[in-house]
Amino acid sequence: MIKAILPMATIGIVLGMGVISPAQAVQSQQDANGFLEDSQFKGLYKNFYFYRNFLNEPSSKQNYAKEWAHGIMLDYSSGFTQGTVGFGLDVQGFMAQRLDSGKGQAGGGIGLVPYKNGNDPKHGYGRVNASVKMRISKTVLKYGDMYPENPIFGTANNRLWPQTSTGFQLISNEFDKAVFEAGYFTAKNARTSSHHTGDIGFWNLLAVNPQTGELVRARNIKYAGVTYRPIDGLSLIYYGSDFKDVYRQHYAEVTYNRPFNPKIAWSTTGNVYRTLASGNDKAGRINNTTWGLKTSLTYDVHKFTLAYQQSNGNQAMPFEGAYPGEYSYKWLVNASMYNDFDAANEKSAQVRYDYNFTNWGIPGLSFTTRYVKGWDADYSHNNAKNTASYVGYKYKHWEYNAETKYVVQSGKAKGLSFHVRYGKHRTENNSPLRDFDEVRIITQYPFDLLAISKALF
Repeated sequence: MIKAILPMATIGIVLGMGVISPAQAVQSQQDANGFLEDSQFKGLYKNFYFYRNFLNEPSSKQNYAKEWAHGIMLDYSSGFTQGTVGFGLDVQGFMAQRLDSGKGQAGGGIGLVPYKNGNDPKHGYGRVNASVKMRISKTVLKYGDMYPENPIFGTANNRLWPQTSTGFQLISNEFDKAVFEAGYFTAKNARTSSHHTGDIGFWNLLAVNPQTGELVRARNIKYAGVTYRPIDGLSLIYYGSDFKDVYRQHYAEVTYNRPFNPKIAWSTTGNVYRTLASGNDKAGRINNTTWGLKTSLTYDVHKFTLAYQQSNGNQAMPFEGAYPGEYSYKWLVNASMYNDFDAANEKSAQVRYDYNFTNWGIPGLSFTTRYVKGWDADYSHNNAKNTASYVGYKYKHWEYNAETKYVVQSGKAKGLSFHVRYGKHRTENNSPLRDFDEVRIITQYPFDLLAISKALF
């Protein structure tokens, strides 16, 4: 399935922003110092340049897309009031402004700012999100606009600012070795939207109405899951969800990390998604199992990774999303810059290399390169209710990524980062996917407004 989201190793919503992943613990209410006393007020400046050059396109089609935008995010997270039950408030504000692009240059899957009249980019956008929270012991219940981060219902944060979801979220860390999470969400907004859609979309290339281009939509999604760490280095995860009248999805993962000495370590992950149609089967008779294996060996500043992934089913791996072309994040081992390699019946393999420049005396500088090959993608037996242009296609494709990142380690500019990402995608056997080269240049600078105010006043 087409995508443009960060791989699991790098995805994350900066500065917290209300995210509690399955790996995170919840502080005890007994440690609460007060609503204001434990408050945090942080910000992030972000500059994003995105260029995508399409190859082998007919003269009637746009052969490249380019957008450049920047923006500021402000994130206030209160502490909890003292007592048996604590209460708090989280508020985030986003602003984005277009720096370069225009009609005829925008589009092509980039989407840093919203469009008008098709692919004419607006000058900017903004939005404010808020949520209230309550804590008892080591359990937190939240309602409002949030950024859930789990394998069943995730948040895409691969452009200027992330998606937002509206609903309830419960996180509990009552047991030392386990974190429990449950959620009930009724709306999801796109990355460039100033408002919520009022429901949640279903993003599957075989569930798009060919006449209207609209996605199958649902009124809500509910899920629950647990992350259990019985011993050091071993993590067991299970999540289940019900996307109303569309599908039910189960996720299981086993991850084991084994350090042999300070320089050598080994890690391996196996995971599986099982997705079946449910309720009114709005998207047809979904029946898909996607599984993957990934293993990594770290030696000093080098890291070598191999991965294999397989999608079994006559439809692609199902995703919920915000609107056509934008969907949520899933924990697939071969998820890359552009593609998830999770088409109907597709198999894929990945080789990856990471290097840390610490031994060169440049802490904070890193390099990553990756190659993913997909084959046996086959939509010839699709049985989805609504169909799109992928029906009947059988194809192969591959993707290559290279990226370098530098993060300032100390001083007044600490946390300032420069990230350059290069990717190319090529297809075979008359694939419906597009061939292109792309470059993304991302600059970020986080800042702590409370620390700045204390220093000034």
